[in-house]
Amino acid sequence: MAIAWVLAEILRAFSWETHTQPGEFVYRSKAELQAAWQQDGGKEERMPKVDFENEIVLAVFAGQKDGTGHRIRVELVLVDKEGKNAAVVYKEYTPGAGSKGSQKSYPNHVVVIKKTASEFKFVDAESVDGKALLELVKQPTK
Repeated sequence: MAIAWVLAEILRAFSWETHTQPGEFVYRSKAELQAAWQQDGGKEERMPKVDFENEIVLAVFAGQKDGTGHRIRVELVLVDKEGKNAAVVYKEYTPGAGSKGSQKSYPNHVVVIKKTASEFKFVDAESVDGKALLELVKQPTK
């Protein structure tokens, strides 16, 4: 039986400039977010405000890249109708050929969605699963 997905609304996004390692994270409490933020050297007063009674944070980090122009973006978040499973579909963008720079960058995309207890799976938009999920949301609903 196929999973019936519902598109989750991305309430807002923010940048996490001090995280240097690649990874995918779900933060369900202020303590979790604060611990990671401070471990990365972020100042508590600059930590984004999140209402963890009603919201959670999803983060995708690409790690260190040479030069500017690299990006990563959460394309969509899907939650199954039962609220057990969820998928975060993200895509990495690279600069065009010849755009090298001496500067390092740390692409990331951090989004806030309505609170859910779902188990999250992070899926690259270029993967077979990612393409299937993106195609699914393009289809008209019946």
